[in-house]
Amino acid sequence: MLSDPALIAAVALLVPLMGIVAYTDTRDLRIPNWTVLAVLGVFLATGSWGLPFETFLWRLGYAAVAFGLSLLLYNVAQGGIGAGDLKLMIVLVPFLSGAILVDFLLIYVAVSVLGSLAFWAARRALKGRSTGWKALDTAVYYPVGVYIGIAITAALFLELVVRLG
Repeated sequence: MLSDPALIAAVALLVPLMGIVAYTDTRDLRIPNWTVLAVLGVFLATGSWGLPFETFLWRLGYAAVAFGLSLLLYNVAQGGIGAGDLKLMIVLVPFLSGAILVDFLLIYVAVSVLGSLAFWAARRALKGRSTGWKALDTAVYYPVGVYIGIAITAALFLELVVRLG
């Protein structure tokens, strides 16, 4: 696990980045590459500072495995899964210690169900009117980056509260 100061820094830096991801994914159904690289930079900075070196390397290894699995998943799904969503997950994997992995997954599932219902209801309420926000104007895709961002931020914040509480 990240040391307390490194975890505080990681959460403080990830919150605005995940806000940008949520905004752009809802507006354009795209996650900009610069945000993915910034998240990687946050891990490289906070992980190298707040983790034992061996643990830091293992976490980077997990990201490499996630990269390989994501390539496979993307090809099997034939583009049915957003590449930006997969890239975001790859760079977030190193933040997930075994202690918070289950929390992240449970939060992600809950946020995905509630978020999908909220987008579905918003689309129904808009009755086909154009809003200029692709996540609301399309009936097919959901902005999964929003769900991922909320889940990682909530899981890391929960870990921080447990540690400092």
